[in-house]
Amino acid sequence: MTHSGPSNAIERIEELAALVALDTASAAEREEFAGWLQSEQFADEARRALASFEATAACLGESVEPLAPPPGGLEKLLAMAGPRAHPSRLGAQELLTESRDGAVGQPSVHDSTVNITNTTRDATAASHTSNHQPADVFSLSAFRAKRVPLSVVAVAIVAAAAFLFLYIRERSHRRLDAAAAAAASEAIQQDAQAEIETLTNKLAQMRERSQLLATRFEPLRAPKLRLATLSNDSSYAHVLVDDANHWLVVADGLPAISGSKDYQLWFVPPTGKPVSAGLLRPDVDGVMAMTFSVPASLRGTRLRPAISLEPKGGSAQPTEVKLIGEPI
Repeated sequence: MTHSGPSNAIERIEELAALVALDTASAAEREEFAGWLQSEQFADEARRALASFEATAACLGESVEPLAPPPGGLEKLLAMAGPRAHPSRLGAQELLTESRDGAVGQPSVHDSTVNITNTTRDATAASHTSNHQPADVFSLSAFRAKRVPLSVVAVAIVAAAAFLFLYIRERSHRRLDAAAAAAASEAIQQDAQAEIETLTNKLAQMRERSQLLATRFEPLRAPKLRLATLSNDSSYAHVLVDDANHWLVVADGLPAISGSKDYQLWFVPPTGKPVSAGLLRPDVDGVMAMTFSVPASLRGTRLRPAISLEPKGGSAQPTEVKLIGEPI
């Protein structure tokens, strides 16, 4: 009773239950099915399958109308069997009793018994010299196989076909249900995997955003800060400077511009040309706040902050200054 998996075990249980319900199972098959009934894992499944097939078999039996034996059937049976019929195959005493009561010209019980005794003795003697059944001994099973009415055969075939159809349909439904359950489980797993990937991506974005904000507002952690304000009639910006030469520029007071322009921050020394600090662009939240480091060549010098409006990507030198502050 070894199977590769629960599905194979259930199929085997259903096959054995069908044979047991039809009373066509061999001794080995009945013993195997008894083992399934005693199994802790599949006992309930075995009982359910047996009950289902027994109910189906009972319905099939009740759907067939009973057939009455043809008139004179017993007399024809005795006439074809002859006086040498083997008693162990025919139930001779009962048949001879009915023949004595209902047939005319048949041998008496005593004569028939003598003939049967002699026949039995002859058959017994022959069996000592040969392992084969005597050729003239009548086989009731062969007679029944040859003489079963066609209507009975047809009904039996229809019943067997109906039972087979019900069995195949039930197995098909079980396989479809199992396939649907497997597909649903796979879909759930795929959805869960997709959700996990989405959350993982969001977490990575949040970490990146957190690192960006930490870098941007690093100057705010300094014990001392200097503040400079750049403003005119229509816009303004603030610059926070720490002792490590970091400038935190908050320029959310600047007017919105088209996609073909950029704001650019400049370090303006007392002498010489302005040095570009970088572009000022709003982040995903729309806030224009960025941190810049003063180049080593300009450190120790009081610098003026300036913001200009430049073509997309910036310029080497300012072309349209919008704001400029006092030296820091």
